[in-house]
Amino acid sequence: MRPVILTWLFLAFAQSAIAAPEQLERVEISLKGCHIAMTLPLDKNSNPAPASETSKYTIGGFGVEPLPASWKSNMGRMYFSLECMDKNDPNLMQPSGVLNSTTNTWGKDPDYMRSYLTTSTEAYERNKAEEIIETTQVYDIKAVNGHGWADTYVYLIGDEQYRQRSMSFCIFHDSKALCGNGKVAYVNEPQGDLTQHALEILRTIEFLPDVPAAPPAKP
Repeated sequence: MRPVILTWLFLAFAQSAIAAPEQLERVEISLKGCHIAMTLPLDKNSNPAPASETSKYTIGGFGVEPLPASWKSNMGRMYFSLECMDKNDPNLMQPSGVLNSTTNTWGKDPDYMRSYLTTSTEAYERNKAEEIIETTQVYDIKAVNGHGWADTYVYLIGDEQYRQRSMSFCIFHDSKALCGNGKVAYVNEPQGDLTQHALEILRTIEFLPDVPAAPPAKP
């Protein structure tokens, strides 16, 4: 199946229409510094507009909306932001887990989390340290040609009825880091949790050669 390249307005953005699980399509997203492909559920009648040049922006996203009925979720849609960064950028999103140097996998380390939560400058993190540790999960992400982590966590303030589970991730390839975040569940509806669907999509990400810039328009 030939990939299609998707953009949305001024930001690179890939979005699917409703689909059955078997209706999958490989799509490409061009961000400044990161040209990637991923597999999303797409409706057979969708007709994404092609893009022929690299986005001028490092920020974009991808989404699945509406959600396939087989996912049995009341979330309505799944959307993740995307940002392309240098893997040594000091502003890079920080993981909740640690990389095991022996197995080369990311995992949850409660002692590591406790060490920075209990000394945080944020009162919320200090006061809720044990609850944050308990409700945070860390996943190892082995993509097509990248490796990274994903965290799921719950912001433990506000009406429990409306609390959502969020996911953040960073996938590394050479000097690049592709990072993002989105919502994956209503905490009080665990049967509709989209975590595994999101992880499956992230593991299909492939870093492609950068798209060459389009030639300047003739006067």
